[in-house]
Amino acid sequence: MYGLGWESFKKNNLLKKEGLHTSAFVVGDLVKRFPIYEGLPTVERHRGMNPYIAAIELLHEAKVDNVFIGDSEALLKL
Repeated sequence: MYGLGWESFKKNNLLKKEGLHTSAFVVGDLVKRFPIYEGLPTVERHRGMNPYIAAIELLHEAKVDNVFIGDSEALLKL
C-alpha cells in the first residue's frame, strides 16, 4: 500500500493537456484510516507530511484541480 512517486505523479499533467481534471489525496492529521492507520496519500512522499503543505504542493507544482483528505479529517494547520 504505497503512494505514487512524485516524478511519476507529476506526469499527470499530460491528462490536463487532454482536457481532463485531476485529483489527489493527502493524509489527514487526526484519525488515520483502517487497516494500517498510516494515512492514504496519492503521493508516497506526502505520508507523514503536514496535509496543508502536501495540498499546496499538489495544487501548485503538480497542477491538480482537486485535493481531498484521504482520512477522516484534517486540521490543516501549519
